[in-house]
Amino acid sequence: MLRSFGDALIAPGGESKEVMLINFATSSDECRERCSLGFSDAGPLVTQMEAKRQQVASDLMQKAEEAADLASTLQPLQILAPLVHRLPEDASRMDRLNAICGDAAGHLEEDLQSACDAVDGAWADEILRLARGFDEVLRSLGLAGNLEEKTLPKVAETHLLRAEQSIEDLQNFVLELDILASLASVCPIEEKKLIASFVDSLETKLAERMFKVSKSAMALILEAAVSADNVRSAADPGDANLAAKLGAIEPVAVQLGQARAEVEKPSGMNVNLVVKTLKELKPIWTSASGIAACDECLQSVLEQFNLKLADAGRKALSVDVRSGRRSLLLSEA
Repeated sequence: MLRSFGDALIAPGGESKEVMLINFATSSDECRERCSLGFSDAGPLVTQMEAKRQQVASDLMQKAEEAADLASTLQPLQILAPLVHRLPEDASRMDRLNAICGDAAGHLEEDLQSACDAVDGAWADEILRLARGFDEVLRSLGLAGNLEEKTLPKVAETHLLRAEQSIEDLQNFVLELDILASLASVCPIEEKKLIASFVDSLETKLAERMFKVSKSAMALILEAAVSADNVRSAADPGDANLAAKLGAIEPVAVQLGQARAEVEKPSGMNVNLVVKTLKELKPIWTSASGIAACDECLQSVLEQFNLKLADAGRKALSVDVRSGRRSLLLSEA
């Protein structure tokens, strides 16, 4: 029974089993007393269980104090914290717990700075997880827990920098935006402003890219825009309509992309297709007007198209001197 009791002390949600075993031990002790059966040298079963509880708590405390890293420190504390309230009051125990948590807070701060310097998002996320865990322990002990609050700004700044650095890698960029969305809803107001400002700066950057990538890459850009809107809403609910703006210019980007692909062919350009594509731009052009990359893309298509037409014209007007007749060399550009 003592072994089961010890297991209940350290098992997640084992408190109900612990109470049940204590009640059973109490009844057993009362029965032995009534029957004058006496107790072992270790005393009543309840007394043994109380001693077992204190021993388990002592072992957990020692394990936390001797832990080599923060995760190994947190694990025994998470078991110990709810157990403390079922132990006799002990000022020295609370002093030791305060010292362990204080030391952990210092290491968290140092590790977080290192993670920020390395722009290591996974490391920063792990530190935030640990900070939240230590806060739960502190609150369970009736102490002030604000490690998450201290940690969040630097974690948010780390992922903000990672998002800025990964914008050329759209898949990773979307992942970073999704992480920022979860952080933006809980981080301090100053970081919320930084995140909102970053999202606001994305419109021009992503719109420019729409005219430089393939159609499949455009889908990733639009996905990134949706994620960016989620971040914007979490940081500062307001003008979160980047996906709608980019969605409006997508048809222009697709049409120009088709025309560009055609005029960039080394040979076999379909003149009619280019003309048709350019004509279809007219009714939708307004949505993309003023975007530098859009204007540059159109200019490039027109220049290449004119060059190809001029070259085809020169070939068509070449003269077959031997036959004395003009040959229309309709070889396509």
